[in-house]
Amino acid sequence: AAAILSITVVPILMAWFIRGRIRPENKNPLNRVLAFLYRPLIHTVLRAPWIILVLALLLTATLYYPWNRLGSEFMPPLNE
Repeated sequence: AAAILSITVVPILMAWFIRGRIRPENKNPLNRVLAFLYRPLIHTVLRAPWIILVLALLLTATLYYPWNRLGSEFMPPLNE
């Protein structure tokens, strides 16, 4: 349904609601700030992909203990 809406309804809504001159990406101040913040981060990640991968795996591994202790306290009793 989302795919069908994205090629049928969204272009019509864009034609209705987007008016006036649209700035290019490099002229938009929000895009410039986000690119300024993102650029050093992506360069660091691309320079050391294995370190980032190990950090992601360690972060995921820290969820093991809480996951095991979670139990069923969030599940209400089912009296069916």
